[in-house]
Amino acid sequence: MFHRRTIYLALAAVLLFGSGVVARPFVSQLASRVRSAAGLFGTVEDLPDDMTHYARRSDYYAGLGRTKAIVFLGDSRIELGEWAEMLGRNDISNRGLSGDTTGSLLRRVRASVPTDDVICVLQAGVNDLRRGLPIDAVLANYRQILEYLRNEKRARVIVTSVILVGRERPDLNGVIAECNRGLQELASSTGAEWLDVNAVLCPQGYLSADYTLDGMHLNAPGYEQVCRALLPDLSAKITD
Repeated sequence: MFHRRTIYLALAAVLLFGSGVVARPFVSQLASRVRSAAGLFGTVEDLPDDMTHYARRSDYYAGLGRTKAIVFLGDSRIELGEWAEMLGRNDISNRGLSGDTTGSLLRRVRASVPTDDVICVLQAGVNDLRRGLPIDAVLANYRQILEYLRNEKRARVIVTSVILVGRERPDLNGVIAECNRGLQELASSTGAEWLDVNAVLCPQGYLSADYTLDGMHLNAPGYEQVCRALLPDLSAKITD
C-alpha cells in the first residue's frame, strides 16, 4: 500500500512538472502580450473595444505594405462601409477598424497608411467620447495623426465630422458637437479639409432613424448620404 501511494505521488509530481514546462511558454507569451498592451495604451479609454480584433486587423493592414490612392481611415463607421462599391471606384483602400479610438488609431496609422500622396478620408472619435475621454485628448491625438498624414505622407486629408448618435443620448451628442467645433478648427490650422456629414445625417441634432438601426452605426441609406457628400471632393480621376 505504501509503495503504491509513493508511486502515485511520484507520477503526479511528474505530470505537474511536465504540464508546467509545457504551459510555461504560453503563460509567458500571454504575460508579454498583457505587458505590451499596458505599455501601448495609456488609459482604459484609450483601448480599442476588442483587442483581438484590433491586433488581427492592424497586423493585416501592416502586412499589406501599401494602399491605393484613396484611403478611408477610422473606426467601425469606416470599416463597415463598402466604399469602393458604393462610390464605384477601384482606387480605394478601406483601413477602418471597429472599436478604434483616436489613440489606437494613432498607434497604427503609420502601418495602415504607408503610401505617399494619397487622399485620406478620416472618421474617428466617437469611441473616445462615449467612454469619457477629454475632448482635449481627442484633439491632441487627431493633431498627431494629421501631422503624420500631412507632413510625412503628403496626404490630402478630408476630416469628416464625428457622426452624432441617436436621440436617446443627448449628453453624448453635446460632447460630440463640442469636439467637432475643435476638429474643424484643427483641420483648418493643419491644412486638412473639413466635411460636415452631420449636416445631412443629423438635421435635428442627432443621428436620424432613417440612417441607422442602432443609433450608432450607419445603414445603407446613411452610407449613401455620406458618399453623396464626399463625391465632389473625390470627383477628380485618380488612378492606382
